[in-house]
Formats: sequence, C-alpha cells, structure tokens
Amino acid sequence: GGAGGGHLVKAIFVAREQPRRRAEAVASVIVDRILGLYSLFVLAAGTILAAGLWRAPQSEKLRILSQVVLACTVAATVGIAMLMAIGGSRGRRTIECLGNLPLAGKLLKPLAGALQTYRRKGSVVAASIGMGIVVQALLAGSMYAIAAAVLPAHPGLVDHLIVVPLAMLTAVLPLPVNGLGAFELVVEFLYQQLSPGLPKGYGLIVSLAFRLVSIAVTGLCAAAFVKGRKDLEEALRETEEEAARLEGPPGRQGPRVAADGEASEAGLSAESLAAGGILPEGVAEAISRQSPQR
Repeated sequence: GGAGGGHLVKAIFVAREQPRRRAEAVASVIVDRILGLYSLFVLAAGTILAAGLWRAPQSEKLRILSQVVLACTVAATVGIAMLMAIGGSRGRRTIECLGNLPLAGKLLKPLAGALQTYRRKGSVVAASIGMGIVVQALLAGSMYAIAAAVLPAHPGLVDHLIVVPLAMLTAVLPLPVNGLGAFELVVEFLYQQLSPGLPKGYGLIVSLAFRLVSIAVTGLCAAAFVKGRKDLEEALRETEEEAARLEGPPGRQGPRVAADGEASEAGLSAESLAAGGILPEGVAEAISRQSPQR
C-alpha cells in the first residue's frame, strides 16, 4: 500500500539512480504501487468472505461496503490477469500503440514495458503481492494491539484485518498530509459498523495513536538510514584515499605488501591479507593491480 509521499520519494531516488531510464524507473514504482493497492483489496476481501460480512444482517452500510470491496477485488484480479497475459508480438504492438498516444504516451509506454518485464517474472509478482498482504496483516495486528492497550472495549483482530486495509486506501487518494483526517474518519466509521455498541470516538483515539506510532517508527528508520549512509560514504572515501596512496603518483610504482618472492616465502599476499581482515578489500585490489604479472 504505502503512502503517496513515500512512493513519490521512492520514484525520485530510483530516477536519480537510473538517469538514462527515468521513465522506466518511475513506471516500476507505479507498478509496485498498483500491486500494493491490490494486496490491500485481497486481504480485505479474504477477511470479508471468511467472516461473511458481504451478507451481514446487522448493518446495511457494512454489507454494501463489503460487496463493493469484493467487486473491486474481482475486477482488479481480472485486469491484472489480462495485462499479464499480453505478451509476444501482441504485447509489443500494444506498447507501441500506447507510446503513440498524445500526452499520456510518454508514461504509458514505459509502464506497459514494466508490466511486460513483470509478466516474465510471475513468481516475483506473486511474492510481491504475498509480502504486501503479510505487511498489511502485521499493520492490522499492530493496530489491534494499540486498541487493546488503550481501550476498555474494542473490535477483534479479524475486524482489524478489514479496518486497516480499507483505511489505508485513503493514502492512495491525492489528499494533503497523507490523508490526515480521512484515515481517522474511516477507522471511526468501521469501528462503529463492526461494533455497534462501541462508544463514539474510540476509532479516532486508536487511529491517532496508530499514526503517532507510525511516525515514530518512520523517524527511527530514517535516522538509521541517514547514519548508515554517512558511515558507508566515509568508509568508501577512506578506502579510495588509501588505494590512491598505495598506487602512488603516475609513472611511479607505489609500495607493495611484499615482492612476489617474499610473498611466496612468507606465505603472504594482498588476497590473503584481505581474507584475514588485515586489509580492506578495496586496498587489496589496488595492491594486486600494481603487482608485476608473472
């Protein structure tokens, strides 16, 4: 599922990493978003079928909502199956036709090409959908844990397997601040429909607590990412400086760990020192390149 802002940041990073294939890179992020959205519907639809909510007698609104979710899931399944089935010469002609469309052609052509790539890797698509379902189920479990911790009465775990995927759909809509307010309203509405006797406002309390926890976890992950990236850049810089020092200025051979004869007698070499953790791998490679060939 993911948030719209998160996918935007992902698209920017991928486009920077692939400057010559920016359209394809952004298209792959869009496909990932589509699969994440589909996993939301699959989880919600599966829970609705298991709980029999599509024919729920206690709430007409819940029954209609459940039927809409089931219909959307079926339509999405048929659509994805049709896209995955288009291949060979027909697939190439379809991609070319999409590329000739005005305005949207520049995006639709790489998007169709990305779908063709996924078509050749059906197991990857299935794994991606499966992981999306698992992630959403874990999020539902975390919201249930929050509800159990802060509320005296709350919907059950199975109910949260419906609440969380449907509430997460608000992140797909182009709403400001990642759908702030819409997410909370959906949770409150579903709490009231799934547990009619629950006091009003309980869904709002849980959704706000869930959002605060999500923000805290995101902040910790971002801090760890920034710190790890700085450490990696510093290590790479030190390795490059050390390799340049060992290679020496142009036209002059830099110092070596040992001459070939000495290395043979002592049983030492750049590779053995790197394997033993004495030298960084990058430095060992630089030494090996400057050593005379036998």
